[in-house]
Amino acid sequence: MQVVLLEDVKSLGKKGQIVNVNDGYARNFILPKKLGVEATSKNLNDLKLKKANDAKLAAEILAAAKELAAKLDESKVTLSIKAGEGGRAFGSVSNKEISKAITDQLLAAPVMELELSLDSIGYPSCSIDPGTGNGRYFLNNLATSFQWEKFDWGTTEDPHFPLPDQSSHLSLHTPYDSEVVYIRVYQDSDLVAVHDTETGTSWYHATDPDGRLTPFEYLRRLYDEAELMQLRVTSVPDRGQGHQDVVREWLEGYEGAYTKCAPGSQFHCTYVEGRDIQSDWPNWFDAEQLEEFAQRRGLEASEFTKTWFGFRYSLLFLPADEYAKDSMMAGNTHEYDAAGRDAPEGTMVYTRMAIMRLIDGNWTCTETGTGW
Repeated sequence: MQVVLLEDVKSLGKKGQIVNVNDGYARNFILPKKLGVEATSKNLNDLKLKKANDAKLAAEILAAAKELAAKLDESKVTLSIKAGEGGRAFGSVSNKEISKAITDQLLAAPVMELELSLDSIGYPSCSIDPGTGNGRYFLNNLATSFQWEKFDWGTTEDPHFPLPDQSSHLSLHTPYDSEVVYIRVYQDSDLVAVHDTETGTSWYHATDPDGRLTPFEYLRRLYDEAELMQLRVTSVPDRGQGHQDVVREWLEGYEGAYTKCAPGSQFHCTYVEGRDIQSDWPNWFDAEQLEEFAQRRGLEASEFTKTWFGFRYSLLFLPADEYAKDSMMAGNTHEYDAAGRDAPEGTMVYTRMAIMRLIDGNWTCTETGTGW
């Protein structure tokens, strides 16, 4: 089969090349991993149009940015600062206060959307509740921990001129059916585009004082977490199947999500397999111990193995790169001893214990961890 590579593939070719590969290798690895697409006339034409569209979009955005440059000084974001008698302000409004005001507008929305594009390929949009969880933490930290400086497109001496590569970016925005407010960050750049319907688009440099992360790398962590949660299937319909089969199906939907993560994700794996499944745990407890175990979890001991059960499993997984390996190295995770014999080289393994409950006709995992 002929495929067009969308990424560099070791020992095969570079991004953009058309190469011949074995059909099985293409269908089981290249195509599902989105490393390439079949070189059909339609796909070749689509790629050609996408490249032309990217170039056109970049030119349009650059032109719009330059046009807006003259208006940036008039752009306003409403801020509240302390003032003395006669309305005289104590000090001046800092770039940090501006960035905080912008992020506050996002946090005030009922929901935020995260959209990721890598090399012009879009990945699933992820919804985030700005009122709870990591979304609020990440956004507040971006505003307060990074150093923000307004960027003037009219200054060609700026070392970051021209516009960053548009094909790989991450956008955090309010729903499109409302007055859109967004922050857009770009791979390998510290430039941030900030937009609201009242003032238009403004540009900033946002730099990590420790020099560790770009804004893109920072918000990509939030996307990775949201994407994994969205991909995971936590329930299995009750069809009268045995508990071992329930756990196997749950593993495919829950832990199998690692293989569906976008390239570059801190959770991206190329291989996942659940083994050593033991269900109907804890089967060694006496009646008193089982009663105590169930009560701590709001369960009925008499319903053990009927409407709830515990289980244990080992998960073998192969991180896609060193970044994913480092990110997933936690708890009782370690290198799999038989890697290279009955699993791919580099395979890791961890063990988990969990609780499965029958809720509204579905087996739902309500607790998982390294122990109980």
